[in-house]
Amino acid sequence: MKEHIVALLLTALLLAPAIGGGSLYSTIADCEWVSGEIIDMEDDTASNVLYVELTMPRENIRGFRVYVSDDTYNNYSIGESYSEEVCDLQALTDIQDTINSMLEWGFIVEY
Repeated sequence: MKEHIVALLLTALLLAPAIGGGSLYSTIADCEWVSGEIIDMEDDTASNVLYVELTMPRENIRGFRVYVSDDTYNNYSIGESYSEEVCDLQALTDIQDTINSMLEWGFIVEY
């Protein structure tokens, strides 16, 4: 269950097969990998922060600060990662839309 914090950042990735509809292989000729990795952790009295780098197709690596509870923070370590192969263009679009919404709502912060 450790991949859940990175999956938080990639929520749409986990839901993509259900959201995209149809076959996962119906839109993109070559499947693409989406991945996230915890590159740093910060624990202070005010908050717990995981620094996650996200790699998406045809984009530069993006870094995010993810604010988490003590329990979540204690279940992860630097270097943990999550990867998923996505073969549906709509699923990739949904992932990007979810990330943008999470940024807008303040759940994650890009650095």
